[in-house]
Amino acid sequence: MDMLLKRGGDLRLHDCRNRGYREYVKLNTNILSRTRVLSRLERKKKKLQKLFGENAEELPLARPKRSKTSLTNMLSRKFSKDDITTAPSVITVGFGKIYCEGRFQRGMVGIIDIIQLGEIVHPSTPNVSFKYLEYATVESALWGTVMASLKKNKDGTVHDLLIKEYEYMAKLRHPSIILLMGIIPVNDFESVMLLYENISTSLFVTLYEKKKKYSDKEAVQIMNEISAAVLFLHQKELLHCSISSHAILFTATGQSKLGNFEYMVKSYYAKELKDQSDILKQRHINTVLYWIAPEALKDHLLSKSSDVYSLCAVLWELINGKLPWDTMTSGTLRKEFYQKKNTLEIKEDVSPPLKTILKDGLSLEASERPNTKSLLDSLIAVKGPKERRQRANSRIRSSAWI
Repeated sequence: MDMLLKRGGDLRLHDCRNRGYREYVKLNTNILSRTRVLSRLERKKKKLQKLFGENAEELPLARPKRSKTSLTNMLSRKFSKDDITTAPSVITVGFGKIYCEGRFQRGMVGIIDIIQLGEIVHPSTPNVSFKYLEYATVESALWGTVMASLKKNKDGTVHDLLIKEYEYMAKLRHPSIILLMGIIPVNDFESVMLLYENISTSLFVTLYEKKKKYSDKEAVQIMNEISAAVLFLHQKELLHCSISSHAILFTATGQSKLGNFEYMVKSYYAKELKDQSDILKQRHINTVLYWIAPEALKDHLLSKSSDVYSLCAVLWELINGKLPWDTMTSGTLRKEFYQKKNTLEIKEDVSPPLKTILKDGLSLEASERPNTKSLLDSLIAVKGPKERRQRANSRIRSSAWI
């Protein structure tokens, strides 16, 4: 029995007569043997209950001892300690293949397609292409009959960030997070391209290339969806770290979704990582300089409050139609924050509810900002009672499926 379970046997399934494992065990006429088998199976169930129960987060992590000269210590400068010392594992005890990684990532094992480059065709129409920060481009692609978007490195740039992005994206599922459909290996897997759902453009492109102006109502709707995605990440103890108008993408159906996950870190290691986090290295920080939180710029500290600041900076950008802190360098911006104590100027004609959200969310002190849940609730409140009722009804319908 153990051999069958280790090879993927599933105790949840039934035969053509609707008999499960309990019925089969009862066919055993040896009472002692029958009792032993049932007892063993119950222990396996309790193992899963312990793993996924209310106290699951309190389970100790196995951390091997290491000296200051160990390979782990050297690698920890590049990767989080959790990535190195708590290797992911797959548990098969008869109730599906369970993926476990650290304290916060547990789930059923799934796959992301590996796609050959020859399977991808570039359509003549629509032919969308735009720059994605300083290192990548996004362009239209056709995979079989499915219209999608291909994200790839620019020539001469390193591929580390795309690899890090798909490792996170493969584990994230949310209606307001861009969907990763497949991975395309390049140069014998030395590099990759990522195939996403059909993306029409980014917020950055619509604001500064297409010169689109957003109403306050549209701005709140966009930030409502994006804040919901960020709250989902924070509940998983993940920090996005690079929220900007580049990271907000619009699908072909017009929905706004969060992308740009290559700089994400686990929140419980953010303090230890400090300037070893990719986004806080000087060659990367300029890509999100206009939206970055003051404490990240000065003290190289990342937190959930840093993401809240960036969300409010994008909201400010939507309302004003221009880059926050445009023309500033990292040096002059530090002076604005810590010598002049300046924050982004809020226009007088901004509605009082939005003015409160911006004032609190753009505070120089991280401790004075609202948490992600409070920010989302405030954005929902701005939308009015009709939208709040619709959201409440949506929550009720969603809970019926849980």
